[in-house]
Amino acid sequence: MRFSSSFLQPQREEDVRIEITSLIDIIFLLLIFFMISTTFISVPGMEVSLPQAEAVKLEREKKEITIVVNREGRIFLNKAPVASEDFLATLREKVSASGAETLAIVRGDKGVSYGLVVEVMDLVRKAGIQRLAIATELPSPRGKK
Repeated sequence: MRFSSSFLQPQREEDVRIEITSLIDIIFLLLIFFMISTTFISVPGMEVSLPQAEAVKLEREKKEITIVVNREGRIFLNKAPVASEDFLATLREKVSASGAETLAIVRGDKGVSYGLVVEVMDLVRKAGIQRLAIATELPSPRGKK
């Protein structure tokens, strides 16, 4: 009796699959990483004591310029120190790069002169920025009676 080799060893179709389980795991980890890392709020590294107010918190936007006036009266534009005489020219360059619909956030220390903050706000308007916000802090709950 003669058996064919196919009878002894049944032919199997090769089941070719790409295992993507580990790929899916990596994609989900990257997704979680980017979701968490994009929710951080950038706060300038300068020590600025903001005045307190109970107004509603301002929503952050992608096109914004942060202007900080510290206690010594030094001006910072997006964390970079700027001489007061060069401030308007530097600000105009930033506005031309980002557009007129840019939001300017002025963070003035509560110990700095009111006149200096108003002067900075005036220069922001002269640079062509129409949207201006003043940063404040919420009062601490223990300060209320």
